[in-house]
Amino acid sequence: MVNSVALEGDGCSICSESEAKLIEISHKLNCSRKQAPPSGPCGAGQQLPASAPVLLQHYPLYRRSDANCSAEDAAPPEEKNIPFKE
Repeated sequence: MVNSVALEGDGCSICSESEAKLIEISHKLNCSRKQAPPSGPCGAGQQLPASAPVLLQHYPLYRRSDANCSAEDAAPPEEKNIPFKE
């Protein structure tokens, strides 16, 4: 699961972890499609069953600020009550 907040590309701490996960998934999918030589980086690793990847996206509904957000990707406390610009 990749947190969509991490895909803003702003260098946040969540970004590097999510980008690493996406690179790992990409590597596994490419190896499963045999797009790398058998003696190369894929080696004799286990191949995934053939299927198209599934991408789910969620766009949060409008909210005035992050005041009620408390997940790991929540804004810092000093920014939570700053109203969003429309």
